[in-house]
Amino acid sequence: MFASMKIKIFIYILVILYAGHSEHAFAKEDAGANNKNVYLLSRSMKIGNEPVKDAIFSPDDQHAVVLSGSSSLEIYRTQSGKRERIITNREHNALSLVLHNAGKLAVTGGKDDTVRIWETDQTTAQAVLRGHLSAVSVLALNPGGSILASGSLDGTVIFWDIKEKKLLKSSKVTGKGSVKSLAFHPNGNILAIGGEDGSLQFRDITEMKLQFKLPRHKKAVTALDFNLKGDLFVSSSKDGKLIVWDWGARKQRFGIDIKDPITDVSIHPVRQEIAVATAGGSLETWSLSEGTQLHTINKFEHALISLGYDSHGQRIITGLEDGTVQIWEYGTSLYQKTFRGHERSVETLDFSNDSKFLISSSSDKTVRIWKVDSKNNSRIIEVGSHRVQDARFAPDSKSFATAGADSSVIIWNAEDGSRLNSLRYHKGKVNALSYHQVQPVLLSAGSDRQWVLWDLKSGETMQSRQAHTSQILAASISPEGNKFATAGGDFMVMLWKYPTGEPLAKLIGHKKPVTTLAFSPNGRLLASGGQDNQIFIWSIKPEISKTPLLNLEGHDFIVSQVMFSSDGKALISISKDKTMRLWEVKSGKMLRILHGDNTPLIASALSPDGKLIALSNLTNDISILNFPTGIPELENDSVSDASGVEKDAVGTLVSESDQSSSEQALINLDDLDETEKRQMTAEELRAYSVAENTEIARDYSEQQSQLNQLLKTKNTCEKAAEMGNLALQILNSVPEDLAAYHALAKTSIMNQDFTTLKLIVMKEMYA
Repeated sequence: MFASMKIKIFIYILVILYAGHSEHAFAKEDAGANNKNVYLLSRSMKIGNEPVKDAIFSPDDQHAVVLSGSSSLEIYRTQSGKRERIITNREHNALSLVLHNAGKLAVTGGKDDTVRIWETDQTTAQAVLRGHLSAVSVLALNPGGSILASGSLDGTVIFWDIKEKKLLKSSKVTGKGSVKSLAFHPNGNILAIGGEDGSLQFRDITEMKLQFKLPRHKKAVTALDFNLKGDLFVSSSKDGKLIVWDWGARKQRFGIDIKDPITDVSIHPVRQEIAVATAGGSLETWSLSEGTQLHTINKFEHALISLGYDSHGQRIITGLEDGTVQIWEYGTSLYQKTFRGHERSVETLDFSNDSKFLISSSSDKTVRIWKVDSKNNSRIIEVGSHRVQDARFAPDSKSFATAGADSSVIIWNAEDGSRLNSLRYHKGKVNALSYHQVQPVLLSAGSDRQWVLWDLKSGETMQSRQAHTSQILAASISPEGNKFATAGGDFMVMLWKYPTGEPLAKLIGHKKPVTTLAFSPNGRLLASGGQDNQIFIWSIKPEISKTPLLNLEGHDFIVSQVMFSSDGKALISISKDKTMRLWEVKSGKMLRILHGDNTPLIASALSPDGKLIALSNLTNDISILNFPTGIPELENDSVSDASGVEKDAVGTLVSESDQSSSEQALINLDDLDETEKRQMTAEELRAYSVAENTEIARDYSEQQSQLNQLLKTKNTCEKAAEMGNLALQILNSVPEDLAAYHALAKTSIMNQDFTTLKLIVMKEMYA
């Protein structure tokens, strides 16, 4: 027990030290002017837990083709992040990947010493090319796509005729070690070869004769690339050296000492720019003409394995050691400025109603009020032993309230920082506050499981209730003021009538404590986020639905905060997975990753005028960002929330790969996996629910309820037999039961009984 406590204390100290010294993600932009173009994270996909072997854009830039750590070939839509299909072949155990120019063919080299050509919409390999005597570690196609070069671990390079699927020439090109990198010159006549021994050699494609060599690197040559004109050539190495070569003069123009082992490089198709990935997790861009650094795009905790530009150079795709694929888009930075002053991390943020001031509370035991249009102007409010858990401006912005760990709620004068009132009722930490927008009423909730409505004129309690079975972590009063919501450690969201405190509904869906709540501007929707990494959107007007309208999946760790945009069309979420995400409320689709940080994101606030976002992480700083504009999905005039939410919208983003049990399989996940994980429509929910007031419903309601529970379980494989039998029993008496057909579809997929699945689809009983 004591050893465990020591470990926890040690980890806590490390976190504090890291927070104090880690660079803020926006710090590197401070020197630049506003609206400076930078690479911004637009998509992050968790492919698995093993290192990504390669990730490249399709020729039309609409898809990302990924060679996963489990050697499966996976195809994702770049705009939505949804996986379209997966091709697996465990016997092949692919190591390398290249796409044909047309994008319909993918070529892989494997540990089985073969090269395989795949049609991306077919189940099996179009061709298997044999000739290597060891694993095929690297591939390259000539510009016309007619000749394939493959290099292996034994130092052999083979030329293949792609059309005829035959070997043209084979040669042992390295005396020691493997072939690590290959690149064709744009004219297609010369192949550049980088060796594990650091060698750089160039051979013709007719006889594979050695044309010339360049001075070798000290360590393995990890990547090679030509610019489109073919007059410049770059090589990178594990020795941390990036060299730009003059192709015509066949000599070095300049070298860049990255210091970290370089894993991959790519030359921009238009600009004089090189993207560099390192084993230390650094993603950088450098000037191809000057050799000066342009951007440090990000510093990851894990090694970068691969990178590449899209055909227009607007995006960079990266594959990481932790199994993540990320897409970075070149655009205008949202960053505006940084407020500095707190000595420890900022835990709560809130804008005044006129958007002119920002209040922040910190673990340094101070509260600060910042003038938003200033550079770094703040007023310090000393709170003494009142350890602030939450801070909120009053609607008139003349005062603010703080919730304390000392069980008190204190009302302060925003002008001079004096105490106006101290409200005491709670018997533990007060975790959350929310002001009524019209009446002088404040809602507080805390670790004593109670919520309290305070009359701010008298300082007396209006209503209170011990509402939850665990501490309350979040509380919010609806914009129209006729209801309020609380949520906490018992995984429940509860709705209450204002001002009576009469319970209206229990909303059950989260699997772990609920950390944040937000009403939409018109009060029709309620968003909740939790420690289960989930975000739910609930419809609460005109009627309260006890089933989530949408489930927004994408965060990999605790959701710290959710906020609706001022027009209700978008939802912003921040998470301890270090990302801030923008979601379309109408469809539940993730539109952008607005910010990727180096540390977990703690607090955020959206200005009432909808123009600014305040954000804090484990550092002591507050970043002020512009709310994103120019997003097509948010610029139409359609109804954006509650009544406008598409009931059949896909509300989940699937990212985790599901490995097929077969040796070779191609699955179109648009029809199966994606549909399986989306939120059910209202029509489906009615079909799945137990029918009322009929003889059949009374007889079979128990069976239907059991089946619905089985359909909701995560480990459905273990319950496949039970689910199938139960579905057949129900269909025997209720032939049109959609849930039963859904269950049969699931079990047929798990059992790989595609004949049954086909019959169900033909009957149009499963969508």
